[in-house]
Amino acid sequence: MGVALIVFWAAAELMHLATARAATAQWVRFGVVLAVGYWWKAILFPVGAVILGIAFVIAWRRRDRWEGPTAAGASFAVLTLVLIVPVRAHTERVTFGETGRLNQLWYVNAAPYVWTLCAPKGTNLPIARVAAVMMNPVVLDRPLTCTLPDRWRTATFPLWYDPSLWYRDTKSYVDPSETWRAFKSNVLHERDGLADLAPIFAIVALASALLALMTRSVGPLSWPLLALAAAPIGFYLLVYVELRHIGSFLMCGFLVTLVGLLDRDAAWRRSAADRSWPHAGNAGRDD
Repeated sequence: MGVALIVFWAAAELMHLATARAATAQWVRFGVVLAVGYWWKAILFPVGAVILGIAFVIAWRRRDRWEGPTAAGASFAVLTLVLIVPVRAHTERVTFGETGRLNQLWYVNAAPYVWTLCAPKGTNLPIARVAAVMMNPVVLDRPLTCTLPDRWRTATFPLWYDPSLWYRDTKSYVDPSETWRAFKSNVLHERDGLADLAPIFAIVALASALLALMTRSVGPLSWPLLALAAAPIGFYLLVYVELRHIGSFLMCGFLVTLVGLLDRDAAWRRSAADRSWPHAGNAGRDD
């Protein structure tokens, strides 16, 4: 719900920026809210960068002054560093968060899942092509707790508290064949999820059909939302996706359709007008 709040708010801001110039203060607020979204969930860091990129393109196409977009980018950068710096100190690598890397390891690189790593001594697990993965003996079953590695050998550590610890020395990698396999699996997973939710599936199918009708009329209100919907869904499909992850972005795509249908200059409206008033000319279409 927090992600949806940020995404819907950003969609409204993009629609406003596409139709009117914004003051510098509004641009600053834009960057601040996107940074807060990243604090909420790590995926909103790359998504926030995409949203800022869309806003910059809007300003560039309209030849706006650069003070506003620069202020948005600066506020976003400063506030994201508030989280990136301590995360880097914790993980000892430059990263905006570990969730993306862990999902890449689990669902694309076929690394063993974190809940299998708290195991009795002598347990052997397939490591696939990834490097070392820590394993620690079980101390408690409920909650599942392991002995800590390294300098706290006598202490215990809940497995669910920070799974990145077990993959601290594990290297993720990009293999086109594995990425393609994960992509196909994710697409099928979402297809099955939509099939189980018939009303949502019907909405998405209708939206897709209507988008095809308005492709030639993607205007200043539509293309920012179309980009906002497509880019994050693409991010998720490459690694791991559940319907709840992309629900807000699917709704942005549906909003594109709605905006296109309400646009009196949309291609389908012009076509319908031409068929209804074949001899009316411009006056008929104006009516």
